[in-house]
Amino acid sequence: MSARMPRMETRIPAKSAIRITSLEPPETSESAAVEDVSRHGARAIATVPWKQGKRVLVQSLSGTFRAHGRIVYCEPDKKAPGRFIVGLEFFWPTGKWED
Repeated sequence: MSARMPRMETRIPAKSAIRITSLEPPETSESAAVEDVSRHGARAIATVPWKQGKRVLVQSLSGTFRAHGRIVYCEPDKKAPGRFIVGLEFFWPTGKWED
């Protein structure tokens, strides 16, 4: 895995549920828990091993937030086998995380 670039903006801790849906085959969809967010991305806990670079649609389950984006990274969660830490980059986000 390549080294990540330093973060350009601060992330805010968050506890929200999202739906991640692939926009390209194979079509996959799952609910995930958000750990932190910024205007341009989020870090979530997932059960699907998402492929880096995959285009996705991200939607808040309790708000109106919606964004097309991509998977920046997906790493096994060392604290919880069967879970993955997923970095998401958002393109044109709209709406609110919570209503």
